[in-house]
This record gives sequence, C-alpha cells and structure tokens, in this order.
Amino acid sequence: MPSDHVARVLADIAHALNSADQADVRVRHVLDYLRLLVPYDCCALLEAEPGRAQKLVVLPEGRAGGSVCEVLARLLRDLSEPATLHSDLPSPEVAAQLPYRFHLVLPIVGRDLIGLLYVGKAAGAYSEEHLRLLAVVASQVGAYLRELHLQAENARLYEEVRAASAAKDEFLAMLAHELRNPLAPIRNAVAIQRRLDAPEPRLQAARDMIDRQVTHMARLLDDLLDVSRVTRGKITLAPARLDVREVVRHAVETTRPLMEQRAHQLHVHLAPEPLWVEADGTRLTQVLGNLLTNAAKFTPSGGTVEVSVQTTGDRAEVWVRDTGVGLVPEALDRIFDLFSQEDAPLDRQQGGLGIGLTLVKRLVELHGGTVEARSAGRGYGSEFIVRFPLLPSALFLDATPAEDRAASPSSRLRVLIVEDNLDAAESLASLLALDSHEVRIAADGSTALRIAQAAPPDLALVDIGLPEMSGYEVVREMRALPEGQRIAVVAITGYGREEDRERSRAAGFDQHLVKPVDLDALHALLAEVGKVGSPRERTLR
Repeated sequence: MPSDHVARVLADIAHALNSADQADVRVRHVLDYLRLLVPYDCCALLEAEPGRAQKLVVLPEGRAGGSVCEVLARLLRDLSEPATLHSDLPSPEVAAQLPYRFHLVLPIVGRDLIGLLYVGKAAGAYSEEHLRLLAVVASQVGAYLRELHLQAENARLYEEVRAASAAKDEFLAMLAHELRNPLAPIRNAVAIQRRLDAPEPRLQAARDMIDRQVTHMARLLDDLLDVSRVTRGKITLAPARLDVREVVRHAVETTRPLMEQRAHQLHVHLAPEPLWVEADGTRLTQVLGNLLTNAAKFTPSGGTVEVSVQTTGDRAEVWVRDTGVGLVPEALDRIFDLFSQEDAPLDRQQGGLGIGLTLVKRLVELHGGTVEARSAGRGYGSEFIVRFPLLPSALFLDATPAEDRAASPSSRLRVLIVEDNLDAAESLASLLALDSHEVRIAADGSTALRIAQAAPPDLALVDIGLPEMSGYEVVREMRALPEGQRIAVVAITGYGREEDRERSRAAGFDQHLVKPVDLDALHALLAEVGKVGSPRERTLR
C-alpha cells in the first residue's frame, strides 16, 4: 500500500479523533477511514470503562452486531483475568464464535485494557501489513479513549470536590448559626446590666470581660465564613469613596478594649489631609481590625502597638507595628497562607484559627492593594504594610464630620420581635424597653402575623430559622397585609453568608443583621426608623 496513502488516512483519523463531534460520531468516522487501510465486511470497537456499561460501535450498523458484541465482551472479560492476561488473542474457542472466518482483534490499551478493535471479512486472509496498520489505528484510538476517560474521571472528581465543598459551606453556615444564637442573649444581658447596675468596679470588669469574649467569638465565626467565601470568589464588595484615616479611627476604636486589657501603649499617627480611596468600608475596617488584633495578641503585656497612615506616590499606606514576638525570615511569606500558625504553643494562649491574615491578604487584593509583612526576627516585633491605590486628587471631597453623620436619638417605636429563642427575644425586648420602645414578642410566624395585622409595628425584627414558618415566609406575608408596606422588616439571624443576605433582600427584608447584633448598629437602625415619615419610604442601610 502506498506510503502517502497510508499517511493521508492516518492523518484523517487523527483529525477525526480531535474534531468537535460527539465521541461516538468520532469513532464512526475512524472506523470509516479504517476501511481504506484494512478492508472489512464488519468492523467493531468495544469500549469498556471501569464502573460503566460497555459501549459497542459496529460498521456497517446491524451487521452481525449482536454476535460480535457477545464474543468481544466475553473475550474482554477473559483477558481482564490475571490468569489469561498473556494468552493468545483470540483463543480458538472464542475465534470459532466470531461471524467471519478471516478476522483480526487487537486490544485498545489506556492505563489498562479498555477495549477491543475487531475487523472481519468473509474472503481473503489478512496480511502482516494489515495487522501492523490496525495496530497503529488501535494505538491512536487508545490514546483518544485514555484522554476521554481521564476527562470523565476529572469531571467526576471535580463534582465530588464541589459537592463536598458545598456540604462544608452549608455545615459552616449551620454551625455559625447555632453558635451565634446563644451569643445574642449574652450580649443583650450584658448591655442591660451595664444600663441598670450600680457602677461597682468588679461587676463592671466582669461585664466588660463577657462582652469582649462575645465579640471575639463573633469575630472568629465571621472570619471562618469570610475566608471560605473569599477562597471561592463569593465576596461581593460595596465600594464607596472613603477617607482611609476614618477607617483607621474606626478599626482602632473596635480594638481599643483588647489593647487596654493587655495594657498596651497604642500610638496612632494620621496624615494631616484626607486620603481618599474607593473601597468597601466594612471590609477595610475588617482588614485593619485583624491586623491590630494580631498585634495585640502577639505582643507581650505592656508592649507598644503603633498605627500610622501616609502616602507614597499614588498609594495610601497603613503601617501596623508592634514590639511583639516577631517572625523568622522564612515565615514572612507563608504567614498569609490559610491555617498558617507559626510555632503555635500547646497552651494556645494567643488563640485564633490561622485564617485572619489569609483573609487580610485576599480582601486587600480584592481592592487592588497589597499587604507586606516585615520582621527583624524572633523577639524584634513585626510590621505589616497595607497599600491601596489613591483616587485622583480631582475626586477628593471634603469629609463630612463624624458628628454630623451620627444617628439622632430614636423616637419611641412600636417594635415586634419574632424569635423562637426565648432568652434572645426577652433580653432584646428588655434592652429596647430601656429606651421606652413598645415591644411585643412572637415565638412563631403565625403569631407575628396576627399581631402585625391587629397593631402594625414600626419595626419588625424577624429571625430566619423559625418553627413551622420561616422568616422568609413571614416577611412575604407581612408585606401582603394592608399596612405591610409601611413596616420596616429587618432580619436578625445567625445566617451571615452573602447568599443569605441576597435571599433576605429577595424575600423583602429591608436589612440583614447577624447575631449577636452590634448594639451601635441596632441603635442606628432604631434612629433611622424613628425619623419622620414611613419607614418603607426610606432606604435602610
């Protein structure tokens, strides 16, 4: 057979195997081309992938297909047995059952035996050249099927990993929900005691300690869920024009109790002029709060933590320095890896999950910034430099003084709390009553709807995970009441993922607060609802 003819046909076979057609169509094209190299009255390809049904392609269709399939399947099964793996192919007993006297059968080999290629005809024996050409085609088909099987296996493994990741995320969300629920009444009780108790120093210290630990627990839960969202690209930023100095002030205030607890000296140096960036204020505060918390935890009692804000070129820089334990040089890069904890002692005195700095790095990068760790070594402290791109100077705006933005005291409101956790409901009701709000409690959705219909509240604080009727159903039915569109309905829940917030918005909630609710945020919410006019005519942020 002319060599140029063989080369053209083999090239056509290779092209067919790499075409965009479905797999069975590609195989039929290959068997069609094969006739130009190895003549046949019947040609069959039997493919057997472990754990899946066998596939058979026969040309011409219907030509002795049943008998060929049965014999090739038996032969493939026999060859898969270790005792017959190296026997002649095919055995005389099997060959006698094939429909054509003259035939060739060759194995299709991937990582293992994955199929058989058969050609048969009624007259004329096959030559050594036919056997050699059939072996070349069998090799091409084997490489193709091996790649196909690998892709299928990769797809299966990917789906398993995706399902496991989804199950893990669901578990973390449920875990956070269950752990946040008991934190809510604890924080509420501390706030009530702070309002009512005499200023006895030991009681005040105990209350502050409880409040700090509740805040710490809530932050751990937030970080745990946030790092899962960030690694999956599920974090959605809400960018706005911000003065970095204001973000630093806020982060410093949130961590000041921890600094005071550990008797640290905290020095803050801010640039004289506003440093405007386009960023998500909540996430930026989270970044700097994590860095300050780390500095406080890893600096021995009585140490120094310093925060400075400056500009370098077109970048705003925030430096967080401490006189703490420091880092060895090889740790400076891996310190941002997930679950990385440098030589964590058995007593776990500093605590943490090894995710805070991972979250810092990912959030900073989402803002187009960078974060760098520096240290002269063990015992010489650490410094972290966060850099963000500055907005062009033409976009700089005068800052609105913080006191002008502060929420005004809220007027007396009618508040409905829908919560099946009695401790959480009663503690929150007591806290609101201290500010003279009229509060009613409903432990389930149907009771809440009856109360809302009889005496529509100004504000409904609704838990999501209610018995019998979920919070999503409650808000939808509450909106359908005659006065339902005038009620400000806010979710207060242990579910805090971005998808949970989106689902709340879609259901009709005006805002989504995560337990334990930050009391400053709650007071700001009450002040906003208490403004003149219908709550639903305003945008609650």
